[in-house]
Amino acid sequence: MSHVVQKDSFGGQNDGGAIASGLQVQDNLLIDQNQWATEVRKADERGEQLQQIVQDLTNKLNSEGQLTKELVGKIKVRDEEILRLHELYMPAQNLDKLNIKF
Repeated sequence: MSHVVQKDSFGGQNDGGAIASGLQVQDNLLIDQNQWATEVRKADERGEQLQQIVQDLTNKLNSEGQLTKELVGKIKVRDEEILRLHELYMPAQNLDKLNIKF
């Protein structure tokens, strides 16, 4: 494992304290990198979950839109049938007038 050797204030090498300090810094960096990697993994998982939720909602929206179109078509057919039956029913209300004419 590599280590950092620091020079003391007189230009000489201070191997004992420098090695311990360098290893501590390196350990801290590894811990920070591991925490960072863990956070990135968690963020990726959350992103995938949200992407799946968006996909599910998009599929549901499409199916609901198709159902809405079908229901609008059925309502239109129903309204046309109501008008047709109303037109057939209206002359029956005027049977007295029909009897007078004929």
